[in-house]
Amino acid sequence: MCALVTLLQDVACATELTYRQERAPFHFGAGISREEFPIDMAQWLAALPTKGDIVTQDFGDASAFDYYSSVGRERPVRLVFMDGRLETYDFMRFVQQQGISQACNDTASAARMALPPSVRFVIIGGNSSLALEAMAHCPRFRLVHVERTAACFEDVQWIDRNGPDPLPADSLNLAEFDQPLLADGLVDGTAPRRATWWRQNPASLHYRTGEIMLWLGACDSATPSTLGPSLDYRCALLAARYLDASCREGSSPQELTRALTARAYQQRASLDYYASSAQMPANMDLARSLRLRSQIDMMHVDGSRPLCFAEQYRRAPAARTDAAAEALAKLIDCLPTEDCTTLTGEYVEPTEQVRQRLEQSQKRAMGLEYLPALERAQARSDPQVGLTNRAIKALPAPTTNANTDEPFKAKMLLGDLLLRKGLTEQARSAYQSIPGGTRDIERSLRLALCDWADGELVQASQELGLVGERAVAADKRRSAQPHDEGVNLLPLIRFYQGDLFELMGDYGAARKALEGTQADDPELASLIDRLRLRLENR
Repeated sequence: MCALVTLLQDVACATELTYRQERAPFHFGAGISREEFPIDMAQWLAALPTKGDIVTQDFGDASAFDYYSSVGRERPVRLVFMDGRLETYDFMRFVQQQGISQACNDTASAARMALPPSVRFVIIGGNSSLALEAMAHCPRFRLVHVERTAACFEDVQWIDRNGPDPLPADSLNLAEFDQPLLADGLVDGTAPRRATWWRQNPASLHYRTGEIMLWLGACDSATPSTLGPSLDYRCALLAARYLDASCREGSSPQELTRALTARAYQQRASLDYYASSAQMPANMDLARSLRLRSQIDMMHVDGSRPLCFAEQYRRAPAARTDAAAEALAKLIDCLPTEDCTTLTGEYVEPTEQVRQRLEQSQKRAMGLEYLPALERAQARSDPQVGLTNRAIKALPAPTTNANTDEPFKAKMLLGDLLLRKGLTEQARSAYQSIPGGTRDIERSLRLALCDWADGELVQASQELGLVGERAVAADKRRSAQPHDEGVNLLPLIRFYQGDLFELMGDYGAARKALEGTQADDPELASLIDRLRLRLENR
């Protein structure tokens, strides 16, 4: 029996079943693997015709650069500042390396850190979230190459120290990763890695790519670019695509994958924000983000992760003020006892900022109590007020008064508010309780958006296409009847189609959806123009 137990334990460890069941924070691997080490980055730098030496934030990653800079040559084409052979360097070199490594974690420190005069390239590992975000937004450094395991930044001050020697114009290779989603929800050209009985925890290439793109695009800017997609937006877009594919693949830990995917969608919303309104049912990036958060089991999130959620709620748009405050309170209640005593201070700033925003929202809502119930709910859900939860409570009870369309408007608004919060099951129930007829296109559009929020992107794109065809037919009927004052939903449908196709990477379909689309509403017209600008030359 002892021998049998030992054998079963060996099998559990060998197949990584233990890793998955115990939810361990790390595991071990061996060998030279392109999925674990920056081998592709090392080969790219070795073949680069320009000069400049290398420093890696983690000197344990330096061996690949040492090898490929030297193999087959009489002398290395470029030197590495320090690697893992500690016995070959003096103590001061180790201290310098540690100083560089720490400085990479902060934008201000990175801007003034002391690099050896010959060092031009700084290599940051793909899981170094603080360093990737800091270096990507430090004016001193420029992102020049990305792999699934690492990112390479150029010190723009190197030319001042060593003279002109420009890099090739095509060194930044984001286009290599900008591939569309397939019918199975995975990214074209990226091999799926699913768990089997002999390999319980395969390294997901979708997850690796999405994670590094997420940190490279992690910027708080809420001002959409007027010159086309920024580097931040391109990275956030790819992060959302790859991490969504990772959720469908199911190889990475579910709670962590959903958390990062939610952050990627919130980041995309921040970089190209548009507000929900009576004409715009939902900001789909925010709806998808909140839907993912609602699926996370906080009991299986280790102690360091909840702080990331707290930071996301702090960064939530003003339109989600009361929902963010409620979610943050529940998050703190879910903390384990040991975290409540050691980490509570980390939650003070996000909690206080959300509390102040909630007070401002409540002040803006003063005087709304005297409005009719439906108007009061609409006013509270306005992005300038941001009291979505209270808007839901203020909605009037359904009536059977057939002389007005207030029951229809109340149910539609209820569904929209629930969709904006990511509560898709409840939103579907509200929409499906609306009778068909002339409003059926509006209802079908929103049901497609529910699928989008659930992550069924391919299915949602197909349903939006069908709704668009019905809207075209309705628009033709409306043109033949001059006195028909029905609402033309086609521009709104086309915008959602284009936005979804951009997310999925099908830029040709996105441009086709917007072809000839014009909107009478100024805000929707601006959104369509911004989307067209992003799709140019893609």
